[in-house]
This record gives sequence, C-alpha cells and structure tokens, in this order.
Amino acid sequence: MILSLLKIVAFLALCGCTIPNDTNSFESIDYSSYWGYYHSIKILNNGKTYFYYGYDHPTRKLYFSLTLDQTQLDSINNLLKTLYTIKIDSTYFLMRDSGRDFGLIIKSKNRRLATLYSGPYSGVTGLSPLFKFVDYIIGLSHKIESSADSSFVFESKQKLFLLHPPTPDLN
Repeated sequence: MILSLLKIVAFLALCGCTIPNDTNSFESIDYSSYWGYYHSIKILNNGKTYFYYGYDHPTRKLYFSLTLDQTQLDSINNLLKTLYTIKIDSTYFLMRDSGRDFGLIIKSKNRRLATLYSGPYSGVTGLSPLFKFVDYIIGLSHKIESSADSSFVFESKQKLFLLHPPTPDLN
C-alpha cells in the first residue's frame, strides 16, 4: 500500500516536472495604434513578427517582417508576467491634452486579454506595466524600421521616370 502510494507520488512529481507552465506564454500579440498614422504589430509565439505603418495617404504603406530571437521572446514573456498581474482587460478613455490611442490583444492557450486605451501616457496609476510592454514592442518595430537599408539605388526606377515622370505631390 505504501509502495503504491510512493509510486503515485513519484509519478505525479515527474509529470509536474515535464509539463511546461504556459500561463505566462502567448500564442499571439496584436497591437495597433493611431497617432497620425496607423502602426500595427503582430507577434506570433514562434517569433515571427509583422509590422505595418499606414499613413493617411493610401499609397504610403510600409510592411516589414522579421523573426525575433529567443532573448527578445524571453523579454516579452517576462513583461507579460507583470502585465497579467494587473487588470487591463477593459476599455480606458481618459481625459487628456495629448496621449496615446491603442488597442492590444494578447492570446494564450488559457486566456485572452484585450484592451483599448485612449488617454495620457503618464500619471495613470496601476497601468505602468501596460505602457512598459507597449514601449517594448514599439521599440522592436523601430529597430527594424531603422535597420532597413535605404542606401540602395534602383537604376531601373530612375529609367522608369523617363517613361512616366512621378506625379506631383499635392501635399
């Protein structure tokens, strides 16, 4: 009887060691904001990340993608641990002179967090983990945008201008 009980306890202990704790991991993170242009970021749990910048002009849209490394994914998971401890699953519309407007959806196996925020970006009690998380993922998108090599010269584009001069910019 005691031997059987020890076997059950040992089995449960071994099972507990092999089952990963997914409460702080994510399946996807979806963030969008509007500050004179649309800025969207989608991060999948395998590190594949998509960025979109859409300006008010319909032809000015930029798309980027990259794969985050494990250090970046670990940083996201660590920030999520803090983010899961506060109540963000709601809509915030606060009076302000200037601030941020954004939406954030975090999906994991066991939960889905969604928030809409319009308000000041500082002085909001209890939401600093949310702002820290948003700053981190925005920082990732700025890194990819600033690392894009714009020194390429496309000779074919210059030749194409001989056939069709660019339309004048009316702005």
